Amino acid sequence: MPSKRRPQARRGRKPRAGTNSITGNKIPRSKRANKPRRRVHRDSSRTGLIFKHHRAPRPSSLTVEQLKTRADVLAAHSDMLRDRNLTASQAARDNGVSVRDFWKYIPKAFKKDSKGRILAVADRYLRRMEIPGPNKPVVVKVRGSKARSD
Repeated sequence: MPSKRRPQARRGRKPRAGTNSITGNKIPRSKRANKPRRRVHRDSSRTGLIFKHHRAPRPSSLTVEQLKTRADVLAAHSDMLRDRNLTASQAARDNGVSVRDFWKYIPKAFKKDSKGRILAVADRYLRRMEIPGPNKPVVVKVRGSKARSD
């Protein structure tokens, strides 16, 4: 009667260079699946990580608290556009948010200068504004900080 033992892999044989030891494939799994690798961009200043290719979340995907925080960040951004001497940390403190929320909710509305200071730039984010109507305020969707100021 034949033995019921499984055949064992030959010992002492090393896989060829550049191949997977189990399947023998030469191309790594991440390359075979065409999955892009996530890159982390580092800033040369002391701040460490910056969110270079971060996309802002859609307002429809945010909770009520997050929408409030986003509105406060937009208000801080507006304050920074009006007063060029206002720092990001001071604008964040005045509106009750953190500087990290700037990069989280509206990352393309800010940039860093050569000294590492955060500056507000014109943006194209959607805002909901109330304008006076004949009987009550009317909510209007406005895209961009320039259109909002008009």
